[in-house]
Amino acid sequence: MHVFASACVQAGMMLGAIAGVIAGFVGEDGLLQGTLIGAISGAFIAMEVVDSLAKIWGCEEYSIATRARLMLLVFWNLAIDRLTVRTSVFPTLTTVLDSQLNAVPSRHRRAEMSGDLTGRSYPVVMGMRRAAVDRLPVIKLTAAQTDATGACPICLHDFKAGEIARRLPACCHIFHLGCIDNWLPWHALCPMCRRPVN
Repeated sequence: MHVFASACVQAGMMLGAIAGVIAGFVGEDGLLQGTLIGAISGAFIAMEVVDSLAKIWGCEEYSIATRARLMLLVFWNLAIDRLTVRTSVFPTLTTVLDSQLNAVPSRHRRAEMSGDLTGRSYPVVMGMRRAAVDRLPVIKLTAAQTDATGACPICLHDFKAGEIARRLPACCHIFHLGCIDNWLPWHALCPMCRRPVN
């Protein structure tokens, strides 16, 4: 029985992962998240199926026709409960994945609210266009500013007097021109405080 249950759980993980990849691909975001949640959900659904089938077939009071009807009822309930209601098996896992996906650099995500496989929505932050980055304020650092600011938070090299740097308008954090210009096309957030730049 353990070998059968293990095989069913592995099959459920594979089918769930495949369904998650397809759902993530169709939704244009969340391939990795879809795969992970699909695999975990598939494993738990498979365990529920194995448990229910073991109880049905282990009960000798039912005829084979009744057992078959109960099996169909189990599959129907799982399809209704798990496949149509877009909820996660582990809300904590979804929260962790959401926070990780928000931190992943992505140029190609849509700038509106997007829902993942679990139905949760989170703001998707796109990088800035090069023209918008070039319009941000540029300053020539003085000796007083270099002493007060210290080092660039991105590369950790000290600022030098007379060096050209960029100050973000929303939070006034200062960065080396090259460092922040390479950061902003991928993240439209300040690397220090995570405030949106524009």
